[in-house]
Amino acid sequence: MEGKGNTKEQLISEIAKLREHINELELTKARLIKEVEEFKELFNLFEESGDAIYITDREGPFIDVNQPTLKLFGYTRKEMIGLDILKIYVNPDDRLELQKKIEKKGVVRDYEVKFRKKDGIKMDCLLTSTVRKSSNGTILGYQGIIRDRTKEKLTEKVLKDSEARYRLLFESNPQPMWVYDIKTLKFIAVNDAAIQHYGFSRNEFLSMTIKDIWPPEDPFKVLKAISKLAPADRHPSIWRHRKKDGSIIDVETVSLGITFSQGDARLVIVSDITEKKQAEKEGERIQTQLLQEQKMEVVGLLAGGIAHDFNNLLTTIQGYTDLALMKIKKTDPLYRNLKQIEHSSLRASDLIRQLLLFSHRKHIEFVPLNINESIYHITKMVKRLIGDDIDIIKYLEPDIWIVRADAENIEQMIMDLVVNARDAMPKGGQLTISTENIYIDEGYVELNECAYTGEFVCLSVADTGVGIEKDIITHIFEPFFSTKMPRKGLGLGLSAVNEIVKQHQGWINVHSKPGQGALFQVFLPAFQKN
Repeated sequence: MEGKGNTKEQLISEIAKLREHINELELTKARLIKEVEEFKELFNLFEESGDAIYITDREGPFIDVNQPTLKLFGYTRKEMIGLDILKIYVNPDDRLELQKKIEKKGVVRDYEVKFRKKDGIKMDCLLTSTVRKSSNGTILGYQGIIRDRTKEKLTEKVLKDSEARYRLLFESNPQPMWVYDIKTLKFIAVNDAAIQHYGFSRNEFLSMTIKDIWPPEDPFKVLKAISKLAPADRHPSIWRHRKKDGSIIDVETVSLGITFSQGDARLVIVSDITEKKQAEKEGERIQTQLLQEQKMEVVGLLAGGIAHDFNNLLTTIQGYTDLALMKIKKTDPLYRNLKQIEHSSLRASDLIRQLLLFSHRKHIEFVPLNINESIYHITKMVKRLIGDDIDIIKYLEPDIWIVRADAENIEQMIMDLVVNARDAMPKGGQLTISTENIYIDEGYVELNECAYTGEFVCLSVADTGVGIEKDIITHIFEPFFSTKMPRKGLGLGLSAVNEIVKQHQGWINVHSKPGQGALFQVFLPAFQKN
């Protein structure tokens, strides 16, 4: 009985153990089912991931790869499982370097590496990898994610190349260029040509606005024009700009609205047209001079045709007048009439000399001449010509330099200047004649386009008359130009003066204001010093 009891108890104990084991198996089954489900989820994530995921043995062969990895490298699963990972590295040393970093840190993120596809095409990739360990800490291998950034790198290269081309076109462009902010008008960028041409340093430019390079009188006009510019407006515009040294230049600009890092901006390309505008002005001056010379040629043809014959007639008139004056007394009523004829014939002779000068038929003889002596000779003759209501004052340089000139022409020039001064003082006044030795330097030449450097004798004739209007001064040396009443003059006096001065390689300056008289300065090159 006792044996049977023991057997029964053992059987019950075994059944209890069996049930416990069955319970454990059920728990294990449930755990396995859960793990399988989790594995399925992980497998689905592994396979359906957009990134290339791989698992390798520590020695190198691939243990598993997902579909994106196969697609990325061009292998089949059968070809890639068991393939040594070194086969996909362009540079095997990268694999060794990566392995050291992973085992040291446990994880490496965004490691730049070049991989090779099955067909040999190279790729720029980013690799993130972690180490795989057993429960006791033994390193089993590695797992990682690969991201192909070949297109991204190509885009970066295109952007860098584009930036390099921009730098080349902008920085190395021989024409001044800059970018300014549309709202603040501040300079954002300037190229080397702008720095060199305008004289400001790069830092100075970047601390300025475009208003700082405009002349003080221009900002309102320029701001108004800029406000009307459309972003795509590329029409060239003419402006004036101020350089660092204060000089003003004429420029033509072409600008275009662009988007810069700071926001809306405008790119400006500048062409300096200062010399071009000066050349245009010079062309206009030459054209005016040519027209003037053509007028003079017409006058010369006219004068040459009649002057000699007319002069012969005047000689006859003057001869008979002189004979008549010798035979009658000053108290005779006809004496005054004869003196008027004499006076008019003398003036007519002066006119003939002027006409002959224009016709270039008068012989010119250049000799060393003391201009003070010519002035003494003329002033003795002109006193009765200009009248008692005009005072003549002379300030003559005692040691005046000698000029090389035609004595008759110089006296004619002085006479014409004196007569012109007399006509400007109908109510009387003061006539001042002066001479001085003068040296003309570069500074003076810059302010007087007709001047040139050297030693000169300056003859000045000044009056206290009615003065000359500003818009008339530019015409006073033109043939037949006159502000006198009809029959009071032909307008050849100052034209003759100008012609004589040019024949002597000199020039004339005129200074006058209405109501403040006039000053005529004749500059003749010195021939020798006393």
